[in-house]
Amino acid sequence: MLRKTVSGIMLTLLFISMLTLAFNIQPVKSTWTGTVYIRADGSIDPPDAPIHTADDITYTLTGNISSFKDGIVVERDNIIVDGVGYTINGTREFPYVGINLNGRTNIVIENLRMSNYWCGIWLGDSSNNTISRNNITNNSYGISLDSSLNNTISRNNLEKNWAGIHLYDSSNNTISKNNIAESDYFGVYLGWSSKNNIVGNAFIRDGIFVRVSSHNLVENNTVNGKPLVYLENAEGYSVDYAGQVILINCINISVENLNLSNTDVGIQLWNTSNTRIDINNIENNLVGIHLYSSSKNTISRNNITANNDYGIWLGDSSNNTISRNNIENSYCGIYLHGSSNRVYHNNLITNTYQAESIGQNTWDNGYPSGGNYWSDYDGIDLFSGPYQNETGSDGIGDTPYVIDENNVDHYPLMNPYTIAPPVPLVINATVDMNPKALNLRSRGKWITSYIELPEGYNVADINVSTIMLNDTIPAELRPVAIGDYDNDSVPDLMVKFARSAIISCILDNVNSTKLYLERFMTITLTLTGKLNDGTQFQGSTAVKIIMPMMRGVGRHIFPI
Repeated sequence: MLRKTVSGIMLTLLFISMLTLAFNIQPVKSTWTGTVYIRADGSIDPPDAPIHTADDITYTLTGNISSFKDGIVVERDNIIVDGVGYTINGTREFPYVGINLNGRTNIVIENLRMSNYWCGIWLGDSSNNTISRNNITNNSYGISLDSSLNNTISRNNLEKNWAGIHLYDSSNNTISKNNIAESDYFGVYLGWSSKNNIVGNAFIRDGIFVRVSSHNLVENNTVNGKPLVYLENAEGYSVDYAGQVILINCINISVENLNLSNTDVGIQLWNTSNTRIDINNIENNLVGIHLYSSSKNTISRNNITANNDYGIWLGDSSNNTISRNNIENSYCGIYLHGSSNRVYHNNLITNTYQAESIGQNTWDNGYPSGGNYWSDYDGIDLFSGPYQNETGSDGIGDTPYVIDENNVDHYPLMNPYTIAPPVPLVINATVDMNPKALNLRSRGKWITSYIELPEGYNVADINVSTIMLNDTIPAELRPVAIGDYDNDSVPDLMVKFARSAIISCILDNVNSTKLYLERFMTITLTLTGKLNDGTQFQGSTAVKIIMPMMRGVGRHIFPI
């Protein structure tokens, strides 16, 4: 019996040993802790670090790295560091970085996961480096360039960092095809930097912030699926579709009828003048509207709501007019750094700080026009007149609303200022119908319509459920398709309408006698609808209708 038991145990051990060899079972390795140095001579220090090189050129991670200080410090130029999907993780303490490329040239950093550092990848006085295909999350700065040039940052995923990519005093860098999402502060910060290319990036709940920077190429970027409109040295331009707007050294620009939300700064102007920001809905951004070193601009009839820092922020800007805006639920409703700005007929409602001002500005439009409505104003209205000493109320508070000793609204409004609703924007669509000649006795099921939108709009943004023909006939929800029906290189949306409904509508609205006598008539059909953001569109097309004679019935006899 004992011999059988021992034999059984031996067989079991032999079987386990064979399985271990067959499947190469190895114990799970724990994360390595410490700082790795790639020395100038190519050596790896310490030698037990989870990184391998066979040629002192390509360095490949073989495991995860956790560090209370820097993760990897590179002291050698002209090398490749390939993370092959491994993670470098820190504690987010200042001043430690995930990969330190200070002073380095011609380094490639790729395929790494980087999280919880003060800075994920640091380039200081660095040039001709490539940062590509990395996943960089939950750092204070995802990637930072300081006094660096000719670097390429492409195809990285940067999410939930305090700032995604930070450039300071850096030029001739390329930032392209990155996914940048949900930064606490800015997706890309461009400060005192020039001649950089920021191209083809997708910002989700994120965007770009520019400070004292120009001569940069910023194009083909999107913010929440809409174009990021960046204009530099432009004049006489109208912006009517965007996810974020940035104007640098511009004159006489119109920014109207936009829905701007969940980005860094909805609209930013730097050194820009004579620009009109009108009838926009700007909400849930870090800053709603920011002007820096800009003058003679008008901000009016905007709905500016729930922006985390400032509703409207003017820095070193003078002689601007802010009027007839609703500014609500932001940390600071209006912040002015500058003088001779005029602020009146705005509704400032439940902002943590309604207004702050550095410099002397005007906060009302005189009497009897009045100033602004302040939700925290606690004055009364018993008197009237320029000095509020005449009998009878006038809708203006009897005492001023004081921001500080140099900034006073002398005529605060007792009730919110009524801002007349703007006439809705309606964009002109091109509409074609098939067939173009409609036999009113035919028994087909559908009439097909093709819709094209003007440049700057996308037919993929059309809400099909809102499409109506002559305000009475809804488009069928299926089938729909996007193509190029007329081969003009402009995408069109195909929708269908019930033929019977169109014929019935036509017969109810034409001169039946004339139609039966002449048998042919040309009518106009009008198609309307909305984009997903509420923008309305409309287009019309001419259709020939045909009423065939019934067999055996003379021309002078009406068919039954």
